[in-house]
Amino acid sequence: MNMDPSVLPTIVLFVLIVIYWYWIFELMDHLLKQPRLTKFLRLPVGIFNAFFVFLLSAWIGGTVIPYILVTILLFVEFRLFYKDTFIGNLFCTAACVIHVLAFRTITTGIFSMLSGFSIYELSKNPTLYAYSVVVTFLFLNIASGLILKFLPLDQVHIVNQHSDQQRFMVAWLITNIVYLLFNSAAAENPIIHMGMVANQIIAPLVTLIGTYIMLLFAIKTGKLLYQAERDSLTGLYNKGITDKLVAEHLLCNHSHTTSAFFMIDVDNFKDINDHFGHAYGDQVLCELGGKLLHIFRSDDIIGRIGGDEYIAYLKNGATNQIVCEKAEEICKAFHMVYQDVQGEKYEISSSVGVAVSPKDGITFEELYRHADTALYAAKTVGKDNYQIYDGRSFRGYQANRI
Repeated sequence: MNMDPSVLPTIVLFVLIVIYWYWIFELMDHLLKQPRLTKFLRLPVGIFNAFFVFLLSAWIGGTVIPYILVTILLFVEFRLFYKDTFIGNLFCTAACVIHVLAFRTITTGIFSMLSGFSIYELSKNPTLYAYSVVVTFLFLNIASGLILKFLPLDQVHIVNQHSDQQRFMVAWLITNIVYLLFNSAAAENPIIHMGMVANQIIAPLVTLIGTYIMLLFAIKTGKLLYQAERDSLTGLYNKGITDKLVAEHLLCNHSHTTSAFFMIDVDNFKDINDHFGHAYGDQVLCELGGKLLHIFRSDDIIGRIGGDEYIAYLKNGATNQIVCEKAEEICKAFHMVYQDVQGEKYEISSSVGVAVSPKDGITFEELYRHADTALYAAKTVGKDNYQIYDGRSFRGYQANRI
């Protein structure tokens, strides 16, 4: 019994699509924030997505609707698996979709030129259609591997940290996605036309080149913004941008959802600098900054405002329990002992002052002043504790000495 000639490319295509989804999630691990989709879960998710693509192709066929539904699926999965901002998830979704559309359109145009079939005829020929999709996903897998290897993903991540840059790129990507979907109307014409076929290749190629030019421009602009906004040592927000971002959030928080302002001072940090040197002290400050990023959510505001002082701003959901939990986490995370070669130990800890909005103020100045008052109280009662402002300061937590 002769086997259907489209069966083999269909099997290969299914495997390639699963591999492609693996690459996509690998890319997202570099671009989006925690929690990440583990390698163990990527395979079942990739298989599910491949089945989803096949079912759409069998059910709906070669219209723009499958692209729209796959785009929605991709966006939903990014929202589920990666706790990034809405615009951040949308940027990554659009970037994935533009590559699939561009490579699919280019491959279709090439197959049409080589086979002598019109794009319409090609789409109606199961074997040629299957092989053209196989080549598409082969190119996509190769492109994904090259992007992971050669594209400076840390710099692309900078773009993903600035809403203005994200909006700019999303607008560009969505415009080109819409154009490519309209351009696919060539598949509805049963007559081969070389100008149409050439357009099928050139238009998406120009779109891809333009996308990378725009991305490089956004990276360059984003790096300048990043350098202007970040503390050069820890990579956290600097004092100016921390103050600005907190003030902007408070100004736009018309619903007055509860937020919390943490002022954090490292106790006895001078001993680390004096006995281990400033270079070692800088490493400690970076380590402490990393701990704050781990304690708070990705969209909260974390800044180093100078020396051994930090600010953390919990944007919403600042219930009394959560505020106490976060402050206690800071105290525990900052409580460390360092030992020199002679065996002498040097201990650091943290004093934390907290003010809660709207109870303690609805402006940056009010929260800063009240958190500073609470921080002073924490220092007064013996350091290594937190105090929450409530018109007077009260002792919230005292760490057990190591």
